[in-house]
Amino acid sequence: MTARSRELLTGPTALMLAVAFFWGAGFTSSKAAVSDVPPLVTGTMRYILASLVLVPLYIHGRARRGEGVLPPPAIWKPMLALALTAVVGYNVLYFIGLTLAPSSDAILLIPTTNPIWTMIFASLLIAERPPRRILVGAGIAVLGMSLVLAGGFQGALTGDRLLGSGLFIVASIIFGFSHVMTRIVTRYITPLDALTLSGVLGGLVLALMALAEGGYAELADAPGLYWFNIAVIAFGTTAFGYVLFYRGISQVGPGLASFFINLVPIFGLILSAIFLSEVPDPLQIAGASLVVAAVIWATRRGESSRAAPAAARP
Repeated sequence: MTARSRELLTGPTALMLAVAFFWGAGFTSSKAAVSDVPPLVTGTMRYILASLVLVPLYIHGRARRGEGVLPPPAIWKPMLALALTAVVGYNVLYFIGLTLAPSSDAILLIPTTNPIWTMIFASLLIAERPPRRILVGAGIAVLGMSLVLAGGFQGALTGDRLLGSGLFIVASIIFGFSHVMTRIVTRYITPLDALTLSGVLGGLVLALMALAEGGYAELADAPGLYWFNIAVIAFGTTAFGYVLFYRGISQVGPGLASFFINLVPIFGLILSAIFLSEVPDPLQIAGASLVVAAVIWATRRGESSRAAPAAARP
């Protein structure tokens, strides 16, 4: 194998492609998982397993930097907000939505619209005034979302699917807010530390909520395929996915990273079509394409070159 071939397989481009693949696969695996085990239990298991990787990395990283295990007091309020949004709010809405609507709807509505919500909240909360092109892009994205929702009906109004798609949109909005909290928290700690702490705090809240849902008895009877899918979500999407993301973005820069994030829906749709037989309606694909085009157009200057792109994981 030549040096060029090794670089393509192990370099930053390969890292970002792996991230896009695992984040896309997370939608497919999440849909399959909630068909075997209740949604809040599945969300809890996601963070319990991810913590097995993230917590040791967190402790090792802070020790290497000569920092204590606990972060500075200044971050706890925004950290709690991050945990309650990125972990609790997002996962509750996302996994419950998957019990009502196809994963393809989540793929078409969450990663495509998330950058728009992030920029809107950034303008409201941390005074990042969006240029006019961002506002125009947001309007076009809303039109695209409407097409995705309309295509989901396929001629018949389905209440469950409409509710599920609505939950996906709200989940994406909440996740956009959480990205702004991440920017605040990472003024004091590393992104990996923020991911770990929010996952542990939010995972504890999810664990209590799962008890109210009926507890964990169904895990004992979960098939082997469930554990494969939850491993994909916990390790591929959540733990290693973010480790690779932060490593890759430091090498390729936020502008190119934004391009790779736009591949997430493509990988997700392909995998859901293969393994779940979920094929989006042409109108949905047109709507999602309109959203992606609006995001690319709206962020190709300024914002994408200055700041890390909004992560679009499931």
